[in-house]
Amino acid sequence: MNADAPSGCAPANGSSGSSVIAAAELQRTRASNLYDAVLRLRPSFLLSREPSSVYGELPGAIVVIVNRLVIGGPDELRRMDATHLSCIRRLPAAEVSALTGTFGSSVGIEMVR
Repeated sequence: MNADAPSGCAPANGSSGSSVIAAAELQRTRASNLYDAVLRLRPSFLLSREPSSVYGELPGAIVVIVNRLVIGGPDELRRMDATHLSCIRRLPAAEVSALTGTFGSSVGIEMVR
């Protein structure tokens, strides 16, 4: 896990520390919005996953999650500023489903305050 990340910002199950962006990292970018900060730090957060080779599923959309609710897609990040967050976590589809109570193949970007 990133040394700058608070304990509540642990990587998603089975993910590496690169699946978390800590508040200190976000602030160092001096980006005007959260989308630009994420793009500079972890551009892979903004890419949907590849199709499943086992089931041939199409890749799911990327959803933005705040307080366990899906608020939209990555464009929502353009309306948010990069301050007042503890971290941002990239979530695999299974964790998005468990967190939001929905079923789907969407990966997620979760805002942790």
